[in-house]
Amino acid sequence: MKKVVLMPILLCFAVFTTISCIKEETEEVDLSKDSIVKLDTITFTHSMKGWELYSWPVSTKWKYSLMMGTNATKTYSQIINNYISVIGEDSLKVLLSKLPSDEEIMWLGQVWLQNCGLSSPGELKLPPRAIQIEIKEFCDNHNLRLTIVE
Repeated sequence: MKKVVLMPILLCFAVFTTISCIKEETEEVDLSKDSIVKLDTITFTHSMKGWELYSWPVSTKWKYSLMMGTNATKTYSQIINNYISVIGEDSLKVLLSKLPSDEEIMWLGQVWLQNCGLSSPGELKLPPRAIQIEIKEFCDNHNLRLTIVE
């Protein structure tokens, strides 16, 4: 009788312990949360549909928004309010360095956004060519596949 009662209790304990351990080991950043990016702790896993990078000027600097690729065109509001956003090329490089090797990144410009139905892309556009080249070389050196689409 003791074995019959003890066995289900041990089984439940083992399952609970295993699930708890798995959750801790695979916990990832929730990309939908409204929070501030901490570049020193953020991690990414492989994205089946790659990543989308958006940019726009803010005063004399550039702001960058990195979003997981989907089949849907993002709205202007989704892009500018994305919490995975940084200001400046150095911060962008730190953010990109957190992506797994061989990830595909599409850097989308104003013309592409308008052609895909974003009627008012606002300030969204590519930065000057020198910055594009700098980020492209960084990605090449870090085994990231960056495609820049005007």
